[in-house]
Amino acid sequence: MTSSIYPSLGLYWLADVDPTIGAGVPGPLNQLLFRTDTNQLYYKSGSADTDWTPFGMGTFAGSIVPTLPIPDVSNGFWYRDDLMNRTTSDYLAVATGTNGNPVGDAQHPGIITQNVSVVGDAALLGIGAATASPILFGGGRWEMEGHFRIPTLSNGVNNIVQRLGFNDSNNAADAVDGAYFEYDFATYGDHKFRLCAASNSVRTKVDTGILNVAGLETHWEVDVNPAGTLVTGVINGVPSANNVASNIPVAAGRLTTARVQSVKQLGVGLLSVVHDFYEVRCALTTPR
Repeated sequence: MTSSIYPSLGLYWLADVDPTIGAGVPGPLNQLLFRTDTNQLYYKSGSADTDWTPFGMGTFAGSIVPTLPIPDVSNGFWYRDDLMNRTTSDYLAVATGTNGNPVGDAQHPGIITQNVSVVGDAALLGIGAATASPILFGGGRWEMEGHFRIPTLSNGVNNIVQRLGFNDSNNAADAVDGAYFEYDFATYGDHKFRLCAASNSVRTKVDTGILNVAGLETHWEVDVNPAGTLVTGVINGVPSANNVASNIPVAAGRLTTARVQSVKQLGVGLLSVVHDFYEVRCALTTPR
């Protein structure tokens, strides 16, 4: 029995096959096979029967899942930054905001802390230099995920704004074009995330029902469907209570990029956000 997985990438799962990899098993390129004696997932990486390559394994929401590469780059795009190396073109700071040098701990290799102290400070990290916006929705499914923790939440005296996802801002301002999560205590009076879309500075923001919790290791993902008509999101395995179906930037010229952004909104005390990694994926509707 064959069922498709990531069909736009040409990947297929054969659920009832236990190949003996060394003996060679025929199959189309990018076919997926699970080997029960090693508990590993393999993909067909070449034309020879013995061309099977194991996937890496990762974790999401507490479960072990296959980490799927994109074998054929004509079908999509994949970019991951584990924040192990500080590249100045991908890290932006406004006023006295800073992105710290990479550190790490046993569970989080590569950590960068965004620090903001004075109103107007901003720290951003993501794809591209200050003016780079290489992403236009509507030609395939786009996903961005990452991992962070915020040591101290806003309290009405010291406030921070977080934005996580597709965001073209290169300063303290909100996105002109994008699809992202936002934490903004001053505007909403609570600690919940909003799921947002922006097109030419016209924005839709909906309540996710999910709280930002001080000190909590938080995994997030924003998804834009292939047509660019729906934005969905998940935080620590919990889907947003509401989705966004308006003001998604798909018109010509409404380009965005992938960034996480911290902005000091109120007060004079230091507030920080600690980021572990971010990853961006696209499965194109029509191969390039």
